Amino acid sequence: MPRGRPELYPVKKLIRFDQEMLDAIDDWRRQETPIPPVTDAIRRLIELGLAAKPVGDAAHATKRPIGTKTTPPKKTHQRRS
Repeated sequence: MPRGRPELYPVKKLIRFDQEMLDAIDDWRRQETPIPPVTDAIRRLIELGLAAKPVGDAAHATKRPIGTKTTPPKKTHQRRS
């Protein structure tokens, strides 16, 4: 039987951010009162994104989100026969 109080967020996920995305999160946090911790800000931003109504515009579907970078296609190794 676990001891102590139960965890509020028992599932943990490891994710990576580039600096542009972290800067955007920090900018959003600074607009909130009181300024939330980074983890709470990320959770809140995800909640806002999930609650947003999808846009049926095809141009929106191809728009690159803030913090994502275009990367060249990965090179694949071809075996010689």
